Amino acid sequence: MSGTGRRGFSLVEVMVTVTIVGLAAGMVVLTSPQAGGVTHDAARFGAALTRARDEAILTSRTVEVRLTPTGYAFESLQGGVRKPLTGRSFQAGRWANGVHAASQSGERIVFDAIGLADPASVVLTDGRRSAGVSVDPSGKVVVDGA
Repeated sequence: MSGTGRRGFSLVEVMVTVTIVGLAAGMVVLTSPQAGGVTHDAARFGAALTRARDEAILTSRTVEVRLTPTGYAFESLQGGVRKPLTGRSFQAGRWANGVHAASQSGERIVFDAIGLADPASVVLTDGRRSAGVSVDPSGKVVVDGA
């Protein structure tokens, strides 16, 4: 067999190619938007609103989710007095860095003792992307853009 009829790639050539492709893929992952941010916060906030609705129904009391500049907090309304909800499921949530919430329906989303709510809509944005979370009168929570 002569060396002039060589076919295929050598092991070194294949390893160099795989290394280059791996480095390129790593660069793409590192420059893509971080997991989290607006879409993650919107999904997490939607789940928190659903928990608040469920708590209102299960305990037959009014439950409120209060928007703050940095996130949200859970409160119950008993005898006209607002009290923070306790428990691991009701710890205050924080928005990711750079995420801001805007609501035209006020700073509180209220679920009554049977899970009904005043319609509300919250838009989360980081300046580049946005996602919405809305609550209809029946208490159904919908997350858009997540």
